[in-house]
Amino acid sequence: MCTLSFIPTNDGYVVAMNRDEKLSRPAASAPVVQEINGVQAMYPLDIEGGTWIAASVNGTTWALLNRNSKLDKRARSRGEIILSALRSNDVSSEVSELDSQLLNQVLPFRLIRFSLVSHSVIEWVWDGHRCTSIVHPWESNHWFSSGESDELASAIRGKTVLGFQGGAGRESLEWLRELHRSHEPERGAFSICVHRADARTVSYTEISVSNERVSMNYVDGSPCESTIVSRLEIPRYTSSNL
Repeated sequence: MCTLSFIPTNDGYVVAMNRDEKLSRPAASAPVVQEINGVQAMYPLDIEGGTWIAASVNGTTWALLNRNSKLDKRARSRGEIILSALRSNDVSSEVSELDSQLLNQVLPFRLIRFSLVSHSVIEWVWDGHRCTSIVHPWESNHWFSSGESDELASAIRGKTVLGFQGGAGRESLEWLRELHRSHEPERGAFSICVHRADARTVSYTEISVSNERVSMNYVDGSPCESTIVSRLEIPRYTSSNL
């Protein structure tokens, strides 16, 4: 259950993500910087040791959204998917690069990769049996999922985004933060900031990537109630750094 937003900027892009979880699920850990195959990356950690969002020093961001499914529980956590992608090839655009053995052990998901190097947005969709890819244009976009209905989440939250796009400061950083705090059309399961009896938005992650740096702001808690509690920043790696 999540809302993911992408906005290109003059020299890079911004990604924002609300993570929605059941209240019974243990809290995640704040982001850390790790080195994977010689490449620095930053990401928060869920209880199983995986993650739902990560950004690397070479300007790539990965984000994972669950898909509703009637499939039974699988042996491994979807949180392993991004770490597997980082280990295999951070700039790959091929579906075959996703670990097929891991895919067959996890529930359905959508994985989106944003790359500043290639100005590309690629989405992989795993339905539990087959993995397909979608190439999106390098322009503002939003993705939605919900434990109650992915379709309803997309329809209702999509209308909220359209309403915000008519306001002042469209697609500024503060606009994006306000969007992810939104309770339109009402505070509940399908508002972007989710509040249900058994679940809510438990964190907000904001990644800014430019030619000079990669930064991550992390809010531990609902963005409507909490402020940034963790900030990480690393210089961006380019060939000119050599």
